[in-house]
Amino acid sequence: MKLLKTTTVVLCMSVSACSYFHKESDVTAAKEPVPLAKTKVESQSNVDAQAKTEDGHWWWPFGKGDKTVTEAKVQAKVPEITVSKEWLDQHEKTIREAISGSKMQMERREDGLVLIANVDDSFNPDRAEMLLPSMLGPLGRTAKLVSKDDESAVIVLGHTDSTGTKPINDQLSLGRAKAVASIFRLSGLGGSRLVVRGLSDTQPRAANDNAEGRAQNRRVEVLIQPRTVVLASLQSQR
Repeated sequence: MKLLKTTTVVLCMSVSACSYFHKESDVTAAKEPVPLAKTKVESQSNVDAQAKTEDGHWWWPFGKGDKTVTEAKVQAKVPEITVSKEWLDQHEKTIREAISGSKMQMERREDGLVLIANVDDSFNPDRAEMLLPSMLGPLGRTAKLVSKDDESAVIVLGHTDSTGTKPINDQLSLGRAKAVASIFRLSGLGGSRLVVRGLSDTQPRAANDNAEGRAQNRRVEVLIQPRTVVLASLQSQR
């Protein structure tokens, strides 16, 4: 009888131990990552990294060559618009009459009409960005002519000589351009029809090694063009 009980106890302990080891094995197996899933994640990461390296941006859905072609197509859509002789003839006459009697100069170019206001004749010597009263008449008359013509637009460009530092020249050229542009803005010109830029000393008309040349370089230019030409120019610079 004792032998039977002993045998039974041994069998029960064996069964319990087997059950315990099976459970431990299941838990350990559950904690280990699935090799196939890990391989798939690593593979996808490698693909994404390679795509980012080749294309520059992970979000670009095409290849590098496709991106270049697409950008070229977008740039090709910007039309090259020329100014007609008829437009130049019509506006040159009226604008010359508007600035008659002033010290402003006018040039006819292939891309439009340009009014040139030399700083020494147009701005207060004590306040660098203030227009002289004598400039208000010719600029005001020109501004009214342009504002009444919905198909015309204006680009105002400020220029300096090379004597000042870049920060000072940047400020001066933009400030003077804004002073001239304010006359056109008061006449109702705005939005894409009025563009203002300060170009500092980057576009001289004469040499900066003498006083006469520097005087020519200190100027504000008012470029009058058809609105379509100005819009095309702005689009091509984006």
